Amino acid sequence: MPMYRKYVKLDAVPGGNPVKIYISQGDKRSRHIEFSLFAREGTLELPSGTTIKLKARRPDGQELEITGSRNNLAVTFDIPESFATYAGEIPAAVTAYSGDERLTFEPVWLVCDKKEGE
Repeated sequence: MPMYRKYVKLDAVPGGNPVKIYISQGDKRSRHIEFSLFAREGTLELPSGTTIKLKARRPDGQELEITGSRNNLAVTFDIPESFATYAGEIPAAVTAYSGDERLTFEPVWLVCDKKEGE
């Protein structure tokens, strides 16, 4: 299956528009998402060793979490099949963790299309 790649700017300042990422029910790591992290007000700096995670809650209530691959202010995620089990809009968040500090970026919605034939 070909890899779908999506490049998205993601703001650290609250009040931005939610970002929608489209996936399909049953996808198996076919969605490669790269977020370019920024702050529309001020300067965004993430200390060395900062971990970036994508967390979501499926409609069945299960909490999901994956760690991204970071290169300075760019972070990439390959969306696993567990994120694409249920059709519908799934609330998610990209959060940077450094020691006891955390920074959550503008809202992300994973929009999962229903698998054809169901």
